[in-house]
Amino acid sequence: MYVARQPILDRERRIAGYELLFRPAGGGPIRDPMRASATVAARAFADPAFADLLGPHPAFINVDADFLASDLVELLPAQRTVLELLETIEYTPATVARCRELKARGFRLAADDWAGDRAAIAPVLGLLDIVKVDVPALAGGDAAAVAHALGGVTLLAEKVETAADYERFAAGGFALFQGYYFARPETFARAGRDPQREAALEVLALVLGDASEREIERAIRRHPALVVGLLRLVNSAAAGLARPIGSLREALVHLGRTPLRLWLQLLVYVGAGGADPASDPLLQTAAARAKTMEALAQRLGRAGERAFLLGIVSLFDAATGLARAELARRLALDDETRAALVEGAGPLGALLALAEALERDDAAAAARLRAQLPALSDDDLAEATRAGLAWAAALGRPRKAHAP
Repeated sequence: MYVARQPILDRERRIAGYELLFRPAGGGPIRDPMRASATVAARAFADPAFADLLGPHPAFINVDADFLASDLVELLPAQRTVLELLETIEYTPATVARCRELKARGFRLAADDWAGDRAAIAPVLGLLDIVKVDVPALAGGDAAAVAHALGGVTLLAEKVETAADYERFAAGGFALFQGYYFARPETFARAGRDPQREAALEVLALVLGDASEREIERAIRRHPALVVGLLRLVNSAAAGLARPIGSLREALVHLGRTPLRLWLQLLVYVGAGGADPASDPLLQTAAARAKTMEALAQRLGRAGERAFLLGIVSLFDAATGLARAELARRLALDDETRAALVEGAGPLGALLALAEALERDDAAAAARLRAQLPALSDDDLAEATRAGLAWAAALGRPRKAHAP
């Protein structure tokens, strides 16, 4: 099984949780995908390492009436789990009683895929914490009227694919949002450009182009915020040194090229705001995508570093507002990486498309793309996606001190 981790955002576009979906790595059909997700999640949470995939955020997990009544639900950590009650559930007295029991144990309850029929969720409306509203089902509808009809429950707009969708439902009183609108350049364009992102992109181009230390130092000096940030970064990691690093030249030599590149890539996403890496949806998506692609490329006998770079820069357009072709030119990407980024061409392009399909839980596209990469086994796919999510979740997390 592989994990699809779809972010749920708050009104400030910060991650507020993840919906978890589990699918067969081979792309084969499963008769009851929602029950499969809930069952595998319940077993997976018994592994402490699995919970790390969520970072500090709760998991939203689809459940049907049978799973709700089963003992497996007891394996889920109540304080970290939102149970999404499928729209197919019939709210019998026994089911309502079970919902009340689970709520008392600390689980949060959400109605999934609500399309406007208040009577459908009336038996449990007083127990619900969240109602997930299907945006396409309410096309042209009055978001504020929906909020008024449901009273004080938290509203989540799902399948939000455009900035216009987000703005309409945010204005209507919705507090949470799910969909890939945040990964579109049009969303960035409405927020305006960030000079620190531009500066990081400029210096990153020099690092990727193997410029000299002197050239890189001169470029960083033109941007005081980068100077301060770099010195802080190096000194925070230099507790074992005899003295703190006080010059830009020392910082560059001590840090090294690879950590410098990773730091600049992170800055392209978080910008001057210094967003928490664990709560930034673009950074989390790009990081998981990059690490997944790196692992898959290595299993195909290809250079993992090139696949990792492609995964990271594949969302730079959303972070900077620049077209992919312009980004490829500014970063002086080689022909293969440029073709993969701009045109989706070649084996690297296929890896990028596969990673995107897995993120969106698009089983048909993932199966089609897997056919283009027959050397990848089911185990390869499952392990690569898990490695990607774990690496992304660890970004920004304080490193554990080692015992002397």
